[in-house]
Amino acid sequence: MGSGYSFSLPTKYVPETAPQELNLDKKGDTPFMKLSRSKNTQKALDFLASTNCNLEHVNINGDTALTLACQCKNEELALAILKSSACNSGQANERGETALILACKSGWEKVVPIILQDP
Repeated sequence: MGSGYSFSLPTKYVPETAPQELNLDKKGDTPFMKLSRSKNTQKALDFLASTNCNLEHVNINGDTALTLACQCKNEELALAILKSSACNSGQANERGETALILACKSGWEKVVPIILQDP
């Protein structure tokens, strides 16, 4: 009895062993992930539009840019991430939270259906 929704366990990246071109900080966040944590939505959207962001990158806590945007309650950025490129919306962080769980907690009626449609 499957719901059609699946999640995966995090594959953690250790900044010391990651390729230099990713430009990771000590948490394993890429520059876009740092912007996903910030309240500067426009700067994050501009960065997303102007670069080829790896939206599937997972930091040392198992978070992606999408889960970080959801944790920081940035619905506009979460929607942009979901619409912009392939991202793993089913990625669970070390607390077992997925973008779907975080979006439901926030009551995001626009985000939840999009996540549910994500293969």
